[in-house]
Amino acid sequence: PPRSTLFPYTTLFRSYLEITYPREKTVFQSAPYLVTNQAAVFEVSAAPSISKVQWFVDGKPFIQTTTFPFNVSWKLQLGKHTIKAQGVTTAGNTVTSKDVHISVVEF
Repeated sequence: PPRSTLFPYTTLFRSYLEITYPREKTVFQSAPYLVTNQAAVFEVSAAPSISKVQWFVDGKPFIQTTTFPFNVSWKLQLGKHTIKAQGVTTAGNTVTSKDVHISVVEF
């Protein structure tokens, strides 16, 4: 029988989750004596099938959100950090972003 030239359904509608901000190796400057409660916003690009996102900072759960577009604020902490997002689809499958490494330095 002839083969279909169409992509399989799973290729066209695959689940994805990518951290779009901050970018890899972003450096934030903190000025705790000038400004209080400094924060960074974490943003993702997510497949429509993603129903919730769990954010991790340095391997520890930070916050979970079920509200699209799944952006969250994180209070700046001096040092080097690794950020990751883990999404759950409406079918219950888990999708994990690539790690993003950032630094926060004192101004």
